[in-house]
Amino acid sequence: MELKKYKEQYFSDVAELPRGLKILGTVLFFVGVLSVLLMVPAIMSGVINIGGAIGVLGGGMFIAAAVLLPLYRKRFGKALRILYRVYLAVLAAMTAFAVFLSVMMMTAIFGAPPEPDSTRTVIVLGCQVYDSGPSVMLKNRLNAAYDYLTANPDASCVVSGGKGDTEPVSEASAMKEYLISRGIEESRIYIEDRSTNTLENLTYSKQVIAENGLDERAVIVTDGFHLKRAQMFAQKVGLDVRTISAHTPLFLLPTYWCREWASICYYAIFPPN
Repeated sequence: MELKKYKEQYFSDVAELPRGLKILGTVLFFVGVLSVLLMVPAIMSGVINIGGAIGVLGGGMFIAAAVLLPLYRKRFGKALRILYRVYLAVLAAMTAFAVFLSVMMMTAIFGAPPEPDSTRTVIVLGCQVYDSGPSVMLKNRLNAAYDYLTANPDASCVVSGGKGDTEPVSEASAMKEYLISRGIEESRIYIEDRSTNTLENLTYSKQVIAENGLDERAVIVTDGFHLKRAQMFAQKVGLDVRTISAHTPLFLLPTYWCREWASICYYAIFPPN
């Protein structure tokens, strides 16, 4: 009975909210639910990372803000009202910062493409390799590189990525094999198979370019969400780069997009040597 009474009181408080607060509560609730739902496909497919945690936690914070709004209006005392306002301010600041990071990432995706008839050296950044071959995301990167190499027959390519603990071969060797299978001449493909992260990808790829006398201007090929950080590291190692965005499967994009927020922040706070 007590639960029923509290429910009746709560929905009565909801009904008495001014129109503006009702709209605010509805927006907060649906933004929260959408944020959580966008993470579900990746989680259900076994992709669990900090991006999914950010999406679910952020969505939960929006939902909590919506649920607490009627109580703030009718039931909270002075201290709780202040805490709720602080909570909303923090939520607004986090949202604004996420939008800022997203705009930065989108500028890299829609930035200047490579010049027509270019000889820029393609650098394909590595991704997961399975026993059956490159992952879907890596194949999409390689397909984007293939399109560029086909359109620019004088360009060379550096495939970049070492061998992870769970990978049967280095990412670079699997990438080279894939491009050759699609018809790219082996003589145009150079391997960088020592790297374990994006900074090393670009550092060691620059060394391969110098050692083989390739065009020092580069084209980085990776997923769009990854391009901004790749640009940051390219600038750090002194590479003149343009970018090509590979297609990311839509069900994976939200979790990797949110994960990239965390990665950019981490390297901004703890810049690599």
